[in-house]
Amino acid sequence: MNQQNYDYLNRFIGDLSFKGHSAQLYSEMMAGEKNFKLCAHKTLGGEHMRYELHFDKSTEQDYYFFNRYTAIRHKHINIRHAEVGDVNTGELEARMDKLNWNALQYKKEPAEDGIAEDVGAILRDLAALTGTPQADQLRTRLEAKYFLGTSYEDAMAHPGTAKDLFTVRQSFPVYHKRADQQPVSQTIDPFEAYHMLCGRPVEKFMVTSKGEQQYPWLQLDFGKKDAYNNYEVTRYGPGYGFDLSKVLERFPFEELKDRDARDRLESSMKQGKTPLVTAMVDDVLQEFYISPNIERKTLHIYNTDHKPIKHEIIKTGRSQSTGSGQPSGQGEATSETVAPSTPEGAKPTTSAPGEPVQLDKKQGQSNTNRQNTGANQTSNRKSHQHKPGH
Repeated sequence: MNQQNYDYLNRFIGDLSFKGHSAQLYSEMMAGEKNFKLCAHKTLGGEHMRYELHFDKSTEQDYYFFNRYTAIRHKHINIRHAEVGDVNTGELEARMDKLNWNALQYKKEPAEDGIAEDVGAILRDLAALTGTPQADQLRTRLEAKYFLGTSYEDAMAHPGTAKDLFTVRQSFPVYHKRADQQPVSQTIDPFEAYHMLCGRPVEKFMVTSKGEQQYPWLQLDFGKKDAYNNYEVTRYGPGYGFDLSKVLERFPFEELKDRDARDRLESSMKQGKTPLVTAMVDDVLQEFYISPNIERKTLHIYNTDHKPIKHEIIKTGRSQSTGSGQPSGQGEATSETVAPSTPEGAKPTTSAPGEPVQLDKKQGQSNTNRQNTGANQTSNRKSHQHKPGH
């Protein structure tokens, strides 16, 4: 094993907020397989996030490349419990919730001792949930909530259906500092990946295929997929005309009165979060969540129940009718009519998150001009371990 390569990769994935994998990385590299992956888990926004870090061995030298990772968002699953035959699904979930399924290894016939006995009883109760649409739905939801992404996927009745309904995934390229010290694009970190999988945009430093340095906004297009089964990414470059600071100026949020608070607000939104802001409505200081609506060059605004709010409420400070014959309460968050017109030649582009990088058809590996070995493979990004907000 190349010790220098290991030291670099171990440090790099830690800086990317994937800590605690030193021993597993060492073991996999010692095994010498041509490729392997490490799995990481985080809870963000009350949802389970799973990450698969892909490593590929050079065909010519004793070192590994880490050029991409896959982020899988497990959506929040609501379960309406019921008595189905002899199974109380509420009590069943309580038992399932006590176990760390990520740490357990699936066995078709678990031994009758300790935790294995509890697992066996749970599997038997799940298998009894069958025969009616209600029972099948309860089983699918319980298994999806606790088994997806674990070895217990093998025990699921309908893993494909559960994945389609309750997970969304995307592969993101990883960028390393070039040997010639030329700037490279920033890697989307695991927190930003979560926000993108929730449909929100992030702003990142990017170097285009022509060498231009930009800070475009990146947003997943859930209506389109590329040849590698990734969602296409819409890039809103500087020419598109979205200026977050100027957009915020159109709203009387209290946080905009303080320079430091405003800077924190903008930084949070650029990371994909939906920060909490305040505004006077009906003479009461009320709280709202906001996020960029880049396509229409405005904001999405939500109340604390995450219901969309019309912009007129914030701008007028009144939740009652504005006299237009339409109530000005809850409605589309994009109710403000800002023409999404774009100057010619400044339309958003659709690409993979790392548009400058051409992806290898077999592996999805990036083929940029960079050194991915040992000490030469130093990070171009700052490690910023922010806590994910709403």
